[in-house]
Amino acid sequence: MLLSPKILVLVASSLLCAFAQNGKGDKDSDPPEKVKNRLGTYLDGFDGCDKVQKAQINEAHADFRKISNTDGVKNKINFNSGAACEYLGPPGFNEDQQTQIQAVFANAATVYPGSIFNPFQHAIRARCDDPMKRCPCGTGTLIAYSRNQDADNPNKLMINFCLRFFEKRSLEEAIRHGSNSPRTTKFDISSYDNRCAYFLITAVYMTKSDVCVAATMFHELLHLDLVADSGADGPNPPILDLTIQYKSQNSDKGKDEIDHNVAYGPMRAKLLARYEPYYPDEHNTAENLVMFALATYLIGPPWHDPGGGVAYSVAENGDLRLETSLLEPAPQCEERTDGVQAKSIIEISALHPDSAYSKEYDSRSSMPREIRWITSAIEMNERANDVIIVAKDYKITDRGDRFYLDMTFKDTCTGSTAISLGENANEKRAYCKAR
Repeated sequence: MLLSPKILVLVASSLLCAFAQNGKGDKDSDPPEKVKNRLGTYLDGFDGCDKVQKAQINEAHADFRKISNTDGVKNKINFNSGAACEYLGPPGFNEDQQTQIQAVFANAATVYPGSIFNPFQHAIRARCDDPMKRCPCGTGTLIAYSRNQDADNPNKLMINFCLRFFEKRSLEEAIRHGSNSPRTTKFDISSYDNRCAYFLITAVYMTKSDVCVAATMFHELLHLDLVADSGADGPNPPILDLTIQYKSQNSDKGKDEIDHNVAYGPMRAKLLARYEPYYPDEHNTAENLVMFALATYLIGPPWHDPGGGVAYSVAENGDLRLETSLLEPAPQCEERTDGVQAKSIIEISALHPDSAYSKEYDSRSSMPREIRWITSAIEMNERANDVIIVAKDYKITDRGDRFYLDMTFKDTCTGSTAISLGENANEKRAYCKAR
């Protein structure tokens, strides 16, 4: 079928705009985006998806655009912000990687569908038929997985959405749910988990069953070389899922154990960003990148950590032991299925000291001095509302909701805060609690 002259002019104009914008960021300091990304992407196929699933996937793709185009994500990242420190690591350690981090987000912001008159957009094959048979995996179940070559057509990108993807909330539903939650969870970013974050990934301290689909969409898109501008012809490293190893306290068995898991979930993402020595490739981990973007989207500057850190204790020999009951369950296999995987397991053995973080990040209110030690878990829960401090200068989007700061019980803890648990004085054990 021949195109009319009017449509040909529109197509030509669309392509000229894409080429004209190539190499130009929002400002001179912003990284350039490639023409191939400016051409945009579209979803097709929807193999094995019913009408409702197709609508949910398209909605998550649209929500991905909202998050990826957020100021402070697509451009002008503040690496001293709380969101960046939590998920990208201390700014003094990632200085050499900051340009690449910004470039990944700048390119991700360009891949949402371009002009409808542009016939050269890149196809992403959406699937629900699990061609790689990876949805039931290990002790958990994957939410989605991606490949740079479709299982049936190597000329197309591919994302497969497992059943758990469709159990997640949309971005709008997640914000409504979080805003209407009780005070103790209302200010926890995990309450805003959504499907888009997996098109992003999953958001801060939560179980994966609560996350919005937008995060999933973002996560899976970052695994695609076109989106991250990575691969053989890209300047950025592939966006991977890293595996971490750590010692854990098993109270049931009365001994420490060695655990290793793919760094899925907000708590493991925080661990990866906080451990030392600094691991440069944490900035090309999908989970960390997505959680940073989602946190930045949900809350305006200055960003303060709302709590939900990892409980850990430090033995006299300096070994780090995690209280794994606070870590959400995670699938035991990676979501990138095209053979590009991390080469080694990262051992989490120590956390960065407070001195590694900027004054901007540490400018948080201190807790009332009289609230320092709580001797039982029951008492701690009963008094949780008493130790919530509300900041005056940050909020969730434009809804006016406030985030609370984390609870401080002791000053001498390596991780900056501590809680003391135990039914009586003899059983009382102090746990440090990372920010």
